[in-house]
Amino acid sequence: MAEETGYHAEVVSKVDTITYEFNELGQHFRKTVHYFLMRLLDEDEKSEPDLQEGEVYENLWLSTDEARRRLTHDESKGLLEKALVIRAVDSV
Repeated sequence: MAEETGYHAEVVSKVDTITYEFNELGQHFRKTVHYFLMRLLDEDEKSEPDLQEGEVYENLWLSTDEARRRLTHDESKGLLEKALVIRAVDSV
């Protein structure tokens, strides 16, 4: 996680795995993405991701309601809802 986001965190739970396919520059690709609910190890840590050339990066810490408003893809909205259920169960 630190490489991608600049934050150090621990895995709370796996949320989902999604596989999709796409074509780019005449090649066919199959990509599998694993989603995890994470917990920051240090909430005061400054983000310093290891960005590669051409990557776009932005951190946003949002309330649940704001995240629901901003997400535009049904799949992303579903992932958020799954993570919220896991978080609620873990906090009991």
